[in-house]
Amino acid sequence: MTLRNLVYLTGVAALVFVLGDLFLAVPLGAMLNPEPLSAFALANIHVRGAVGLLYTFLAYFSRHADEDMLKRVVGPTMMLGFVAQSLGILYELVVSREYGPSGWIFIVLGILFISAYVYFLYIKK
Repeated sequence: MTLRNLVYLTGVAALVFVLGDLFLAVPLGAMLNPEPLSAFALANIHVRGAVGLLYTFLAYFSRHADEDMLKRVVGPTMMLGFVAQSLGILYELVVSREYGPSGWIFIVLGILFISAYVYFLYIKK
């Protein structure tokens, strides 16, 4: 796998989550928490979907970027986006307790993607 393939994988995965977050927020909320979610939590799901759309656009528009541009701009942007998104989701899980235990899957996925970007940007030469 290369950094380019990771960016493509991120774009495809983000598109899948975006479609769910924007158009199926209530059923997804029911999967995250058996109790009805508050309006704030549903709004956060919509915001997460809108932000995830940025991953999809970034992956699509970087398809012609060279390796140097991927390492200097696209990769760090994707990685920092996952860090910010994971912090927001962690807030929902720990502080507001809106999401149930199944919400931790988003933290696990975030850690996996952050680790992959750290590997390709800073460890692999």
